[in-house]
Amino acid sequence: MKKITHIISILLLLLCFQVSAQPSSFDAEISVLNIPTDLCDANITPTLRITNAGSTQLTSVTITHQLDTDTPVVINWTGSLAMDAFEDIPLTALAVSGGGGHLFTASVANPNGNTDESPTNDSNTITFTIPVTFRTNAIKVIVTPGRYGGETTWQLTNSNGAVIGSGGPYGDSGTNGTQPDEITLVTILVFDECYTFTINDSYGDGICCEYGEGRYRLEDEFEGLLVYGSGDFGASISHIFKIIDPPLNNTDYDGDGVNYSDEELIGTDDYLVDTDGNGTDDGAEDFDNDSIDNATESDEYGNAPTDTNPADGNYDIIFPYTDGDGIDNTADTDTDGDGVNDVDEALIGTDPYLVDTDGNGTDDGAEDFDGDGIDNATESDENVAITTDTNPADGNSDITFNFVLNVNNNELVETIKISPNPSSNIFNLDINNFSNLSYEIINIIGQRIQKGECNNGINTISLKNEVDGLYFISIINSESNVRMIRKLIKN
Repeated sequence: MKKITHIISILLLLLCFQVSAQPSSFDAEISVLNIPTDLCDANITPTLRITNAGSTQLTSVTITHQLDTDTPVVINWTGSLAMDAFEDIPLTALAVSGGGGHLFTASVANPNGNTDESPTNDSNTITFTIPVTFRTNAIKVIVTPGRYGGETTWQLTNSNGAVIGSGGPYGDSGTNGTQPDEITLVTILVFDECYTFTINDSYGDGICCEYGEGRYRLEDEFEGLLVYGSGDFGASISHIFKIIDPPLNNTDYDGDGVNYSDEELIGTDDYLVDTDGNGTDDGAEDFDNDSIDNATESDEYGNAPTDTNPADGNYDIIFPYTDGDGIDNTADTDTDGDGVNDVDEALIGTDPYLVDTDGNGTDDGAEDFDGDGIDNATESDENVAITTDTNPADGNSDITFNFVLNVNNNELVETIKISPNPSSNIFNLDINNFSNLSYEIINIIGQRIQKGECNNGINTISLKNEVDGLYFISIINSESNVRMIRKLIKN
């Protein structure tokens, strides 16, 4: 009797299996074909494949496809597909807007006017990448190796895989500190072409961070950033991008009065007259809110960002020449009107265009940078374009004096010596017992003209290309947020 019961159980299981294995009556399946992962051309031509995964002849189905967030497109398909048969539906080319990652999704519904009984195969999404486009005649590859530079190599290849530039292996160093940059200039000969930059580490641990602070970046001929990497990439990492030839005789592609370099600076599309579609041409808008429109601040025939006043350290189209107070910012000594002149603001690290830089509810002028009980506005002459120094004999600006000498900074002050000072060119920073410090050099009108890193030992700073006069060096310990400011005199 037990044997008969066991046999009946097995038969029932087999019957259930056969019943569950039967296909659904109404089941349409969709797949997306013919979209590569990386596209050099900003167009896709997908093919949609519908398959009858049901047991009933498929005669109609609703297909919907969508590119990114574009309006969905609906196709009401009719035909005749037996079970497991399929039909491919090629779509016309679709233009993809913007570089970076994109999505194309297709779905099916209503097989023969019924609810799909197996929804798991009703949609298919493909992710793909359109390389970011740049315009340049050359690419500067800058690699800062880690301690074991001999493990590092790189290649720049075109879309056919041909190598047009390479570098490494580099030399090994005996320390884990930052190594000198290795710079290679690669001339671009073929345009409207995709290129792939690949950097490799033979050991497989990248060029950062246990054995040094390696990193890499690619720049265009105007030092504009194309690619940046921290160096923490394991064995290898690749970046794909497209290079378009900057025309020699037409630098304003869309005719909006703004040259392509200036458009790239402000993030507008140099092939669209009205990038944001708000009804105002890019040239008629005012990116830096200085009441001067973009077209006026751009040389439409220029091959580089427009800079009519190189001394201010900024390009015209991104530098606000007035903040609305009726005074040209090039002549306004206290741009934001907080009672602290722009040079003093640069010294203490506040923004000369913001009344309350740190957003804490207290104006920069009402705060007390050096902790001497006298607010910043009182220690700054807002009507002058140089740092306020009522007692030149003490060697410090009023707004920073007590800050440099307080208890927290004694160690920094006592262990950093600057010589010679004055100097005609070279200034040596002799640093004891500190590493990984950073520095900034500021001129008398508050412009940062140089920045870098300095470590224990002798660090050399050159002002060879600067005019004679007074400068300020701000040395910062980022770990303790301690800053020391000293005068540099170039003669």
